[in-house]
Amino acid sequence: MHATTTSAPGHREDRLRESRRAVRVVQILLTVTSLEFFGPILRDYSPSHAFNPTWVGHARVHLVWLLGFMFFSGLACPPLPTRFCAGSRR
Repeated sequence: MHATTTSAPGHREDRLRESRRAVRVVQILLTVTSLEFFGPILRDYSPSHAFNPTWVGHARVHLVWLLGFMFFSGLACPPLPTRFCAGSRR
């Protein structure tokens, strides 16, 4: 016969606390990662790249398109971890 075991309330609270801590670490790491989207924007939106008159216009259009995509991706990323993890706190 199998013995039924019940978990102590303190053990469950510890697991919940560890889970919340892990979620917070993931949120912080994803936020830092999303901030890295903005580094290339600052570097490439300069006279040596986007405003370089020796570059073909079509190449500059693609660069600005890429920088815009990176900018909006960076804006979209920070809310994602909090949106998905907020539902687990009910």
